[in-house]
Amino acid sequence: MLLLRMRWFSIFWPHGSNATKDLEFVDPLPYLKVLEISECCNIQSLVISVVNLVSCTYEGWKMKIGLPFKKVPNLSELTLGGSFCGSFVYEPNKHSSYSAQLMKLLLNIPHVSALSVIVPRELPQLYALKRMELSVMSHVGRSLLFWTSLIEASPQLQEFKIKINYLLRCSSSTIGWNLLPFPEVTSAEANMFDHKNLKVIEMGGYCGCASEDEFLVHVCKSAAMSLETVIIDTDCGYYCDPECSSFFVMYKLRVDGKVPMVNEGGTTRREEPIEYGDLNQFDAKKHAERFTSSFRSSEIKFVIR
Repeated sequence: MLLLRMRWFSIFWPHGSNATKDLEFVDPLPYLKVLEISECCNIQSLVISVVNLVSCTYEGWKMKIGLPFKKVPNLSELTLGGSFCGSFVYEPNKHSSYSAQLMKLLLNIPHVSALSVIVPRELPQLYALKRMELSVMSHVGRSLLFWTSLIEASPQLQEFKIKINYLLRCSSSTIGWNLLPFPEVTSAEANMFDHKNLKVIEMGGYCGCASEDEFLVHVCKSAAMSLETVIIDTDCGYYCDPECSSFFVMYKLRVDGKVPMVNEGGTTRREEPIEYGDLNQFDAKKHAERFTSSFRSSEIKFVIR
């Protein structure tokens, strides 16, 4: 076990180490304010007990690692990725000892999680949170309303950003396509709530499908009392997934304006993306302009990129 007692460090960043298996960050570490742990794939155990720690990043894929945060009363900024991030979303009660004190939260949601099929019964305790950023993977057209529950759980939230990375099937194989990225919640199942502090909503990776519009409408209605700005970013990168290039590609609009899933007379037809082509954002921006023009509120500023 590696016991770290670095009294004079204010920032520590173990990154990309396959040899690191056991980590403990234990007081006395009076100057340690920022801790970042990423791409250490073989970590077996992790303990973080640092009173003065303010910011922590942990991207870990080991499901068997227990809750690493023991005594972190000043932790206010947290970035999570991998399986532990999935636990934070789908098993919120396991993280209640520190989640209520967070003021900034960034979640890189794993595209597959054993926990991602069922909607959690309890909401996370995010009572002090001011800013939240999510990066999620989804299928085109899949409802995004599940993520409104995190906004509902954050009564002090002022800024919310969601970046959507779309998965497409680009071969005849169904491997991977049937894996669920997160629970699907219908408009009838999604809670409406009154949020009194949310001022800014930003959606990245917008391509103009109905599920994106549905999500934005839901949040705008829920935060109608406080909302000032809605940012829609139509830059949705197009590239093959390097780990599974034969099955998935990330979505971007085709030059002819067609989207990957086109509704024709009640039936859905998949359009194969063009691997090499002059791709642009024109149609996504055009759809965003039509969508935002339907809002009657003059108090909300819409920004389309």
